[in-house]
Amino acid sequence: MRYLLQRPLPDEILTSALVRTCVQFDVAIKPLLNAIGVNPGSPGFFHMSKIAAYAQVFRMDPTDLLNQATVFPSLVAFQPGDRRMAFEMAATQGIAIPGVQLSALQSTTAFVPYRRLCSKCVRTDKARYGWAYWHVSHHLPGVTLCARHGTRLRETTLTTSSGRGRWSYQLPEVVDSTLPAARPGRFDLELNRLALGIQAGEVQLASDALPLRFYRCALERAGLVAEDRQVNASAARAWVAGHLQGLAGSSGLLRCDPSLAWVDLILRDRPGVPFAACKHLIIQAALAGVSEFLCVRRRKTCPRCRSS
Repeated sequence: MRYLLQRPLPDEILTSALVRTCVQFDVAIKPLLNAIGVNPGSPGFFHMSKIAAYAQVFRMDPTDLLNQATVFPSLVAFQPGDRRMAFEMAATQGIAIPGVQLSALQSTTAFVPYRRLCSKCVRTDKARYGWAYWHVSHHLPGVTLCARHGTRLRETTLTTSSGRGRWSYQLPEVVDSTLPAARPGRFDLELNRLALGIQAGEVQLASDALPLRFYRCALERAGLVAEDRQVNASAARAWVAGHLQGLAGSSGLLRCDPSLAWVDLILRDRPGVPFAACKHLIIQAALAGVSEFLCVRRRKTCPRCRSS
């Protein structure tokens, strides 16, 4: 039965490939996983463990499979190098490493609570492969636009977490999306670009642990805070909230921490504290497209504020 398993299509999520095989050959998922030598357990939509077993059947390099068919690269991008390597070993080789749990890493996918699709991709995939499938690039934290077509992704009612329907393969024919169809703004586009970039390994900044005071220095260079002033927590949160307010899909980003308490923490002089990659991208996207500024001084004492 294991030889029925078909290699993931371009940009296809691993679990989508598994269930596509089940649908095509009318087999149940658990017997298929048992035949591969994987303990079925209760794998979710973002399943990224026991990669070596899948890679052997697919005749692929385990690291290539992990990077191409899961959201793993985008989740570990801002981890220190040794920790990224530890997570990779845990995923590809199944090595138990103290303090390194893939389940904890996958919890960061809470930023994408529902499965997404692009209507144009559905039509293109059906015409090219005879199947429409779930795409990796549609489910990266921070992404709201299709990388191929540039159109707004549509959000389905199918969750990305475990639970009823987690193994559902069929993409809905009609999707009453909760994501607005408004034109993307500068912040949307930059966040989308960064999120796709760290998944593809193209954003070099994500390759190493951030230096101390990285964001603090960036704020000073952008003129958002004076060198001799502390970052004002409430002003910083309001600055980020203003960007997220018009962002499609921000409900998923805000669900874990609607008060944005992490903002003033990540802007302090100790960015080595681990934060979900999406939070780093939000700050970087806001800094990259600064058209406003965050000033912690009183308006009457700030030349920039007085002149605005």
